[in-house]
Amino acid sequence: MTDIITKGDFYCVLGAIEVQSVGIHPSFNLNGADVILRSCDGIEFHVHSVMLGIISPIFQGLFSMPRDSRETWKSPIQMAERADQMAYMLGAAYQFGRPQKEASVEFLWGMVEVADKLQMDGFTMYLRERLSVALETEKRIGITPDFEAMVMHAYVEASNRSWMKEVREWSSMTLSSNISRSHLDKILNRASEKSRLALLKLHQLRREAVVRGLMRVSFHGSVSHDPNGIHACDNHWPATVDGLLGDIDITHELVQCDGTADHDQHLCTDKWGAFIIALAVGLLPLNPEVNHPVWNSVWDMGVTYNRRELPVTLRELVRRAGRCLPEQVDMND
Repeated sequence: MTDIITKGDFYCVLGAIEVQSVGIHPSFNLNGADVILRSCDGIEFHVHSVMLGIISPIFQGLFSMPRDSRETWKSPIQMAERADQMAYMLGAAYQFGRPQKEASVEFLWGMVEVADKLQMDGFTMYLRERLSVALETEKRIGITPDFEAMVMHAYVEASNRSWMKEVREWSSMTLSSNISRSHLDKILNRASEKSRLALLKLHQLRREAVVRGLMRVSFHGSVSHDPNGIHACDNHWPATVDGLLGDIDITHELVQCDGTADHDQHLCTDKWGAFIIALAVGLLPLNPEVNHPVWNSVWDMGVTYNRRELPVTLRELVRRAGRCLPEQVDMND
């Protein structure tokens, strides 16, 4: 029988079921290796007990067991992890090409569980760095419901693990989401009360400030009929909002609004009011990174500051306003 039977306590921690070896990993057939680790899919890793003892007190305890001075670890130590997980963990330990190529967020959270099991504190720090990189990569791809759930899960996990640097960092990523939506609220409820209230407060403070500013914008529009069915609408919306938004002029081309036209394609007083309400109650995120078909004609209105600066969109105006406000949770409250 192999060591997997005789070292019961150790293998109880590993949670492994013995499988047959099917080959050796090409990157981990190392000179001077005195230990063989075997993945759950049968790949062997020929590595050094000294390195394993450095990265994990679990391995350190195993290799500290009394044994004959001539004894070596000829029998493979069966692991519960897949070969790709083993390669990632050992690659970080030996620093093969660190930082390694980008891994998915889902894969990295699986590696966090491995690090927890083997008490690999140094590897956990490495994984925290890689998770931040992976989340930023996902954000550049696009803000989707899956991404929103991914970020909320990351915030909750970080708060429950007392990763305060990541709690603050990842809280800012939630600003592109409406966190009151049921699928996000359900995830957030798994966080500690302090972390949950801190994130809710961050969103509330930002929402109240921006909405308060936009509500002081008055709508005045003159519409002239165009034979082609298009209304040209020049709107002047004077607003002095304590430096938050400043005086703005808005000019926007609108398709005909006769009560039957598609309300996704035009702006009118009613739609502006509905837009403000949607922001106020949390139906729209304050950082409008998400594509909202219903509100795109509003977000994309041209805006100029005091008729002096180059035009930007209302989408960009709200982003600029948000820069004056807190972007991360305050865990000291």
